[in-house]
Amino acid sequence: MSVDRHPSVVVAVLLLIVLTLAGCRDSGEPAIQQVLERAQAANSADEITSFHFTLELIQAAEGMEETSSSVSEGYLLFPDRSRVFTPNSFGTGLSEVIIIGRKMYIRDNEESPWRAMESPENTPGPAAWELSRYLDVFISAAVEDVIELPSESIDGVECWRYRVDHNRTLDNALEQLEEATDLETIEWLRAWVESIRREEVAEWAEVWIGKDDYLVRQYRNVQERTSDGEHEFGFPNVVIPEGTRYAMTVTLTFSGFNEPVEIEAPIITPAP
Repeated sequence: MSVDRHPSVVVAVLLLIVLTLAGCRDSGEPAIQQVLERAQAANSADEITSFHFTLELIQAAEGMEETSSSVSEGYLLFPDRSRVFTPNSFGTGLSEVIIIGRKMYIRDNEESPWRAMESPENTPGPAAWELSRYLDVFISAAVEDVIELPSESIDGVECWRYRVDHNRTLDNALEQLEEATDLETIEWLRAWVESIRREEVAEWAEVWIGKDDYLVRQYRNVQERTSDGEHEFGFPNVVIPEGTRYAMTVTLTFSGFNEPVEIEAPIITPAP
């Protein structure tokens, strides 16, 4: 038998071909950590001075005939201005909130008068919306905990899509708390830890990053848990019984990066 047809040689050659092809296929795609690092730089407040967003909240529970959902939208203008429109609780239109520095202006709908108030010093301002912050949990997670999902298109932009599971972080935090603290001597803390265990919390986050510019196009956070006792849930509120599995999904979609945005203080009409 000639040497070049020996089974071990054939296997070695085939393995080399497979590895070569795999290397060629993957060579054009940066590693996950490279994408995240480039995205963190591209989405800093130094690079992104304004953007538009939509925020969708979906709540669903076992036994509910319909899911509860709401959609808000708004604009951010760094360093300290935002404008947000949200369906009001009266069902009469959109409430509007304008924040400029620590000054907040609110009206219940477009026919309502504006009210002005000062935000507390510790209230997170528009700077808390810096897009790079939505990458923090992915960058701080262990490499093996960041999962790459199939690419998807957001508003016509092809995106990398990653997921990170918060459960390991939560479990580790609870274990460290239990190891560092004598829970038997702190009744309220023991009750809280036991409640978290009973609720069987499952939480994860996903992010979509544009392949052409590394901008964050979408971010999603999902939290599932089991009701520990009767629980008011959804909008309008319904009462779900103990032991019901329910979920909340928040999806933020971003667009209009660095487009001109004007956010000015409204005129406050004095009360008659």
